[in-house]
Amino acid sequence: FNIILRAPLPVNLGGRVLILYFALLRRAAKSPTRAREMPERDVPAKYICSITQQVMCDPVVTADGHVYEREAIEGWLLKKQTSPNTNLVLESKNLVPVICLKQMIKEFLENNPHLHSQGRVYVPKAQKSELHRKLFKAIQANKTNTVQAILKEGVDVESCAEDGKTPLILSVEHDRLDVVKLLLQENACVGVRSAQDEAPLHIVAKNKSPVAVKIAKVLLEAKASINSTSGETRRTPLSIAARYDNESMVKLFLKKKADVHLTSDSGQTALHMACMDGSLTAAKLLVEAKSKLEALTDNDETPLHLATAFNRVRTVEMLYKSGANIEATNHIGNPLHYAISEQYPDLTRMILKWKINIEARDRDGDAPLALAAMKGYALGVRLLLDAKANIVAKSKEDRTALHHAASQGHLDLVTELLDCGAPINAQTIYGQTPLNRACVKGRLEVMKLLIEKKADFELADRWGATPLYRAARNNKQFIVRHLISVGANIDTSIHESHNGDEKGNTALHTSAWRGHIQVVETLLNHHADYTIKNARGLSAADISDKPAVVAKIQEFQDKEQKSCPILVRRMQHMVSVLEKRISALESSMNKKRTSSKRSWQGVSRSLNKRARKDKDP
Repeated sequence: FNIILRAPLPVNLGGRVLILYFALLRRAAKSPTRAREMPERDVPAKYICSITQQVMCDPVVTADGHVYEREAIEGWLLKKQTSPNTNLVLESKNLVPVICLKQMIKEFLENNPHLHSQGRVYVPKAQKSELHRKLFKAIQANKTNTVQAILKEGVDVESCAEDGKTPLILSVEHDRLDVVKLLLQENACVGVRSAQDEAPLHIVAKNKSPVAVKIAKVLLEAKASINSTSGETRRTPLSIAARYDNESMVKLFLKKKADVHLTSDSGQTALHMACMDGSLTAAKLLVEAKSKLEALTDNDETPLHLATAFNRVRTVEMLYKSGANIEATNHIGNPLHYAISEQYPDLTRMILKWKINIEARDRDGDAPLALAAMKGYALGVRLLLDAKANIVAKSKEDRTALHHAASQGHLDLVTELLDCGAPINAQTIYGQTPLNRACVKGRLEVMKLLIEKKADFELADRWGATPLYRAARNNKQFIVRHLISVGANIDTSIHESHNGDEKGNTALHTSAWRGHIQVVETLLNHHADYTIKNARGLSAADISDKPAVVAKIQEFQDKEQKSCPILVRRMQHMVSVLEKRISALESSMNKKRTSSKRSWQGVSRSLNKRARKDKDP
């Protein structure tokens, strides 16, 4: 009844106000908790603000004749126009300070300092801010006695600094064990969250200091949730401790029955995180605690996959010896694919010793050898070839390791694969050869090597495009020049429309249409037939919308017609092609003759030696 009895009894109230008055009276009688919060009778009623129910700090009188705490009545009047006591409309919002009463309250509090620590004295916002500042400063300076004194002044233990940290969070971050205990005694919320949505237990889980473990124990004794998750990542204290390889903390959480199977937002368990970050000790503890070795993340990765992906050699070895499935395969492949993809030599050697399936496929149907060739991983290619990997294995699109090496321009790997018997003219489902891929990508040295090794430069893909056509289409001028120099047919046309190229287009058509003026000039200078028309009856000049290209073709046409009739030009081109073919054939025959001569000389020497030995000429 203290709420009602200490307030001045209103006089001449209407019926509705009386009903409200007695309703409040009944409510106060039924609320022992509220009654306990009210000041005891040793505090004079005139010192108590009827709004805050605390001893006033800055008393002011309003138009209703009642005295209130300044900040409290100002906040009231911002929302309402009535008196807190009478519920009648206030004619004026003027506030008059009661200096005499303020002095009396000051003297009273000097004689009763215990009222501050009991929270029975109103603390203005400005004073609260100063107390908060002092509290945070004392925590950072590790001044436990100062913190204790400030807490006795009634400071709010849930107050936040500008960065969103409460005193408890700050104390945990700075390893202030005694302060943590004091704050918890003052009923600080053990599950309070930082601006990063981390509870104190999440924060302390990262800390490897001896004090941090003691703080974690205190927090757990205060009923901190051991399986709570932090922020959007949904990581538990156990998974955080595992990630930082915090052995003492992991042991504590496991002893307190933390759930080892809870997952983060990406489906990672504590074991996944330990393996990913190379936390070997934590990973061992989690395996001993029966954490699932084959648990999958949202990306279908096991702990072994992640340990391999991040080159955690010792962790990979520990998982394998603990029974992890070395053949576990997802869209990226098995652990060998991971080691090859990231080019980890130690892991590659170690995994190959475990007799893993070296022909396993990833989502594109590529085996580890093809992946190593694509990545330019020379050691991986060598190790896999030594392990008898299938050199003619094809992906879903029938690409071989040689296709990948040629496409990426790995000259050394192209050489090694060819020496080991890789099929030089193998075609994909689109009819593309390694030479075709090298020309598309502009791999000049690889292209030269493939042609030297007798790759068929007239072999067209499924649309009829030869390597020269593809090079012209992709504006690879130097590739076009070299192919012309070895006798590639310059006027071959495609037999099927594809990606904007119409049926019947030649290399000159596609380069003119795309505005590759340097390629156009190269083709014209080597007698490309600009009169050829495609299936729609259009020449190269007709389909180009680039004025510079059209002008170049017209300029060449005018110049040629004056100096050389078109029939003669075509004959010159045919003669040029024949000369190059004959030259290439003669070169090949000379090599064969030289080889045969050397072979015969070797046989002759062998016979002579045998004759001398037998003494029978």
